[in-house]
Amino acid sequence: MPKHREAAILFLLTTVYLLCGLRYFPDQPQKTAVSTIIHLLMTAPFIIGSLLMINSLVRKTSGEKLAANKLARFYLTGGIVIEFFIGLYNYLQISA
Repeated sequence: MPKHREAAILFLLTTVYLLCGLRYFPDQPQKTAVSTIIHLLMTAPFIIGSLLMINSLVRKTSGEKLAANKLARFYLTGGIVIEFFIGLYNYLQISA
């Protein structure tokens, strides 16, 4: 894959991931930034854990280590999926 295409895909995935993780408060940019950063830091361990499992599974099956750009794409894609389910949870206000 050409370098510019890889960069475009990573940029697009990063943008979508940050938009999915955005916690917006109207007319309160500081609260929006702080809440978004806290949310992204709280979900990062789950995404990193799933990334470690995927990486170890690929390493066991193929015997090769994944490249850094592929790991970044897995991280961002997993983050988007997790953010989607967190968004559904918050939107539907599911409580136990």
